[in-house]
Amino acid sequence: LEQMTVTDAEVEAYFDEHAAEYQENGLEKTDERYVDVRHILIQPESAAGDGTYTDAEWSAAEKKANEVLSEWLAGDHTEESFADLAKTYSTDPGSASNGGLYEGVYVGQMMPEFENWCFDASRKVGDYGIVKTSYGYHIMYYVDSELAWFVAAETDMMAEKGNSFLEQILEKNPAEIDYAAIQIGSVNVSSGS
Repeated sequence: LEQMTVTDAEVEAYFDEHAAEYQENGLEKTDERYVDVRHILIQPESAAGDGTYTDAEWSAAEKKANEVLSEWLAGDHTEESFADLAKTYSTDPGSASNGGLYEGVYVGQMMPEFENWCFDASRKVGDYGIVKTSYGYHIMYYVDSELAWFVAAETDMMAEKGNSFLEQILEKNPAEIDYAAIQIGSVNVSSGS
């Protein structure tokens, strides 16, 4: 299945063939994109412990974000080195362990400031910057983007091809299952052996 490939033209033709179904689900062939982005979240440290931050705490977080960005820029400043820094510094429990990566980000999913940066029309692969949200300072790295309709059509087309391939295998290699012999939750342990 991993070796199955499709061309961009095949994906577009598949979408066009199923355009009515996609339209029923609110998906049309537009410029709407899904974005892949990495980020390192530097949250302010609250002395009050109640989720509110003083100006000094915000300033300290901003300073730390700039220091981490400078550390990245002083190195080879690649996506991989950015991911390593995210694992080290990010306080985002949802993405720190995978190098700060969020894949398939769509409009309406993230904080407005985060999205404004991601979906800026001038954004290019490798762009970076710092964005402030109510969570803290996000050091951003733009990975890539794909057209939403294309991703949906490619995913559906590959699933269809995979299912067809599986059906062919099962036709050539029929299997019989004795459902009566299946016992769930039963363990038979013999003692003394």
